[in-house]
Amino acid sequence: MKWLTIFLLSFLFLFITGCNSHPTVSSEKVTKIEFFSNKSENITILKQLIEKFEKENPEIKVQLIAPPDADTVIRTRVAKESLPDVMSLGTFRDIAKAGVLRNLADEEVTKKIEPTYLDILATENNLKKNEIIGLPYSVNANGLVYNKDKLKQLGFGDPPKTWDEFISMLDTAKEKGEVPIQFTLKDSWTALPILNSLAGNLQSENFAEEKNEKQTSFGEQYGVIADRMLQLLEYGQDDIFGRNYADGSVAFAKGEGVFYLQGNWAVPEILKNNPDANIGMTAFPSSDKESENKLVTGIDTTLLMSKHAEHPEEAMKFINFLFEPENVKAYIENQNMFATSGNVFQENKYLEGLQPYFEDNRVTGFPDHAYPLGLGPENLVQEFLITKNKDRFLKKLDQEWDKINERSRF
Repeated sequence: MKWLTIFLLSFLFLFITGCNSHPTVSSEKVTKIEFFSNKSENITILKQLIEKFEKENPEIKVQLIAPPDADTVIRTRVAKESLPDVMSLGTFRDIAKAGVLRNLADEEVTKKIEPTYLDILATENNLKKNEIIGLPYSVNANGLVYNKDKLKQLGFGDPPKTWDEFISMLDTAKEKGEVPIQFTLKDSWTALPILNSLAGNLQSENFAEEKNEKQTSFGEQYGVIADRMLQLLEYGQDDIFGRNYADGSVAFAKGEGVFYLQGNWAVPEILKNNPDANIGMTAFPSSDKESENKLVTGIDTTLLMSKHAEHPEEAMKFINFLFEPENVKAYIENQNMFATSGNVFQENKYLEGLQPYFEDNRVTGFPDHAYPLGLGPENLVQEFLITKNKDRFLKKLDQEWDKINERSRF
């Protein structure tokens, strides 16, 4: 009996050992990669996508880092040469200049991105030919948010398609006692959607490059843009500089204003204050010809990889995962943004008026994203709208641009 017990125990030991001779994922080394985001608004959806990725790839652990002072943190890590493996950023010109980002030009994922957005990113960051150090992931857009009910009451079925149509609608709204445009110019940044919407279609295609080469100037190209900005002020509420973005969004949600010159990010803000608001959004009709009006867009999120990533293969696997259509779809729906992938579309009913521009690739980039860092166009535009001194405004833009470029040479 004693020998039988010893035999059985020995057999059990060998059986257990044999079962453990094939290592499981939990006993293997798990590769950890850092994923940095500078947006607090996308933390929830990123956590959901990370959870999905880790289930599909149990050998990889993704650590999400999203500090409140993200810009300061990322600059510090650039200085210490300890960048996260993968980053999700809005703008990254400073990092691009530091030469610490991996060139992803040879990666297959670049073929999923509409070339227009790669061109926009190259212009904004002064990238060389065949240099793709950032992958545009989602975009936002400037345009006209409009009250559908008020437009119908004024006798208009569709939003304006040209500048002349727009001015005609504004005149009609003013004559009938409506506030044609809701302005929020107490916040200087809210002047930028006006500037970008006009300049995006009225300036030359390569304005920033030409300006840097001293082949053009604001004085030469922005005269009409400045005139039209001033013209729009005639259609605002009584105190156009007394209301900030938060208060303006509440006022528009409650029915004050036919049009709101903002970006798609204003839509959820309006609906938060009035879930029943009957609103839509369309491209800003800055040109006299409908065919010349493109939707002015900005890259909201770009995915980047450190040149010195500890685990480049795993990092690239995660980036490829994020660009899978169903994951892009989940992200843009959560964020009310638009995809850079040509086969993924936004289906939010409030933004459906913008979708044809994306489908036809009738888009262009935010002009101010290509301005030199430190120019501060929002303050210059706000000052101009207060003083209405066009010559001084255009001269100051030229002077500040040239001054920054001169400093950057040394």
